[in-house]
Amino acid sequence: MTIHTTPKIYLSNYIRSFSGKENRYNLTRRKYKKGDLLTVPGTVNNTTHFIHSGMMHLSLTHHSGNVKSLVFYGPGIIFPLGVVPHETPIGYEMELRAFTDMEVTSFSYQTLRQMCVDDGELAAQILEQNCDFISYLFYQDMNRAYTSTSEHVCDILYLYLLNVNPCDNVIPFSQSDLANLVGISRSQLERILKSLREAQVITTMRGSLRIIDVRRLYEACSADIRGFNPLP
Repeated sequence: MTIHTTPKIYLSNYIRSFSGKENRYNLTRRKYKKGDLLTVPGTVNNTTHFIHSGMMHLSLTHHSGNVKSLVFYGPGIIFPLGVVPHETPIGYEMELRAFTDMEVTSFSYQTLRQMCVDDGELAAQILEQNCDFISYLFYQDMNRAYTSTSEHVCDILYLYLLNVNPCDNVIPFSQSDLANLVGISRSQLERILKSLREAQVITTMRGSLRIIDVRRLYEACSADIRGFNPLP
């Protein structure tokens, strides 16, 4: 059986049962500026965040220095998910960074556990969010194995366009951001972007790029993505 679930590089609006939680659990909001870290390098994270506004970027940093960019979170998300404190560091660190200015409510994993015990609907919404996150990780793993690098780049750009609907089709990725998302070198990415520019699919700017022909981008995506999202 084939399950058609659109991969989501940007997750938002899952948590609809957070109203009143700040007063009940004595929580406070905090603001972050674009580029601020929500995690502390070198420490084990035991804090989660409910996003009220803005966008948060998740990446993993290995002790070797390699960085893998994964996904973006928007309003109505609780992340990271944990129900017991973590004590032991592992070979990689989770990095959460404000991709835009943000306002969040932060609280401990123990508090998140209690919220889920107290509110079954909230727990179900968190489960739905986590299922879609894991589905995206599965998609990413299979996509790398069975599609060309160029198709993978186009898939990532198209999914961001589809999920976020940015103003004027401008995608605020630097070449380093995009290379980390796809899992390729800068030189590989530069060759692919050059080809897309020559085909008049994109234009590139400092720290961002703009999709100028969505149909051509769609046609350059993998068969899987075109199967998930037939272009009108």
